[in-house]
Amino acid sequence: PQELLTPCARNLEIRRVAASDFGGSILPGPGLVGAIAAGNPRLVVIHEYSLFSVGALLSARRRKLPVVVITEVGRGNRHFFSRRTCWWHALCGRFVDGIVAACPAAHEPLSGRALPSVAAYHAVDSRSCRPMPVGQSGPVTFVYLGQLIPRKGLDLWMEAARLLRGAGHESFRLRLIGGGDEGWVRGLAQAAGLEDKTEWRG
Repeated sequence: PQELLTPCARNLEIRRVAASDFGGSILPGPGLVGAIAAGNPRLVVIHEYSLFSVGALLSARRRKLPVVVITEVGRGNRHFFSRRTCWWHALCGRFVDGIVAACPAAHEPLSGRALPSVAAYHAVDSRSCRPMPVGQSGPVTFVYLGQLIPRKGLDLWMEAARLLRGAGHESFRLRLIGGGDEGWVRGLAQAAGLEDKTEWRG
């Protein structure tokens, strides 16, 4: 459901722009450039490159606005991505002014340009999540932090916990922190027989 995915804040305005269908390919509609201009931005931030973001990129360049891309693609991890994705990043990266790096490799863009970058990794600070010392008693707590939506893989997480319990391991807890469709995830926990192992923190 859209209300679970779309951010909402007093200082955030969302403008909807219709897409166009060109022979089965969904492309940016003609309203994209107008919507960007109507917002009178001082900066354009693109989250990864797509045909939609290219329209924003070209519009920003035409208006001489700085452009920043949020990405996890870079020289050190390009082998994880398709040739097409790498080509898009190499091409579009020639026209951006900075990078928000979602992983360490993204600090070195495929465009080969030296760009200012700031780290905003999709990760947990491992220094605050240390292994439990050998011999310590008490349950191990597995923590999920994020939206409670299907594409996050919570079904796989619950299945892994079910298998763990089925193998005779009882000394663990599951802690879920985040908003979204809690009823759906509670259903997963119930189906896996993990209601007594699961904490809901909202």
